[in-house]
Amino acid sequence: IQDLSVTSAALGSMIPIIRGMFPVPGNIIDATLKVPHQVDASSGQESGGGKGGFGGSAPASMTTTYSVSLMIALCVGPIQRISKVWNDLTLVYDETQPSSKFVLRTYSDTGTKQGLQTSDNCTEVHVFLGGDDQLPDAYFQNVHGAANVQAYRGVACVGIKDLDLGTSGRVPQFRFEVVQKEGQMLKESLIELCGMVGLAETFLDLDGLTDVTTGFVVNNIVSAGTVIENLIAAHNFMVVESDGKIKFRDKTGGSITSIPERLLSSGIDSQSKESLPVRRVQNRELWHIQI
Repeated sequence: IQDLSVTSAALGSMIPIIRGMFPVPGNIIDATLKVPHQVDASSGQESGGGKGGFGGSAPASMTTTYSVSLMIALCVGPIQRISKVWNDLTLVYDETQPSSKFVLRTYSDTGTKQGLQTSDNCTEVHVFLGGDDQLPDAYFQNVHGAANVQAYRGVACVGIKDLDLGTSGRVPQFRFEVVQKEGQMLKESLIELCGMVGLAETFLDLDGLTDVTTGFVVNNIVSAGTVIENLIAAHNFMVVESDGKIKFRDKTGGSITSIPERLLSSGIDSQSKESLPVRRVQNRELWHIQI
């Protein structure tokens, strides 16, 4: 629902909830120290000598570049896959096109590499889908020790090994297009949101809602009503309470209920001529339990 644009390294931030397909920058949850490399400025090849800036100055023809390895949390899992990756504003991976810059390897819940092929001179990205039996990243286990690395079960993550930072040493801004579920139906999202606040599916009537949710993300603590209000604006449907149920209807569909003409004006009903006081509750008060 809210915009996500900056890769962060914040402690205690909410793990985004994604439905459908949506790009997120992620939150860095683990990283190695930056590693300096001496590179011959004329050939671009890494020198076999010492590191630039340690114990003496590098030759005039040498320059120092840096690399780092990162673990980035994306969203609540499980997800199906990552379809695109942007490094700053540059698209470096697209599942529909061969990439020469990034290679994605999807890890199964047993830690086995699946699918996507590797090639030389590519940044290697390990994709963890966020299953309940997800295993820790083997590379970071080698760095920190096997007992010191979490599996981050239930959280979709990516591990980036030996990311080239160039001479600046700046970690770029990433965006990962996450596919949580292809063809997520709008009614499925509404049932899930209502269930989060204790409203069972038996109290819902979603007949006529056939839209597919392209994608949305909840990245802050908000009420379920706020999320549904945004979905109403995006998909042009309405919500009413009628016959003991919460009814969701497409605005282009048929009527939900009929109101007799005698009830449209006070004093017309001969059976009851006394006024009926009605207190309208603010819509936001109806949905106050946070998810």
